[in-house]
Amino acid sequence: MLHDDFDNTKINLETKTWLSQELQKFGDFRFTFAIMKKNNPSDLFVLSNYPDEWGEIYFANGYQYIDPVGRIQVRSATLSRLS
Repeated sequence: MLHDDFDNTKINLETKTWLSQELQKFGDFRFTFAIMKKNNPSDLFVLSNYPDEWGEIYFANGYQYIDPVGRIQVRSATLSRLS
């Protein structure tokens, strides 16, 4: 975990619920919001409305190390909207 500040179940659930509700206005969207240390991709925080199984497979296979979206973000210092 990146920092104890991200280990607040109540805030994380409220944030995930808010994001889901806001995106629902535009259709049935799936999202993943991640904060990752650039020098250690295994140290990350994730909020997502994908099924839990998806995250388990993703992390068990170490896809955060080879994901092209993540690789682009590691080289960037800004937030990006990927659509």
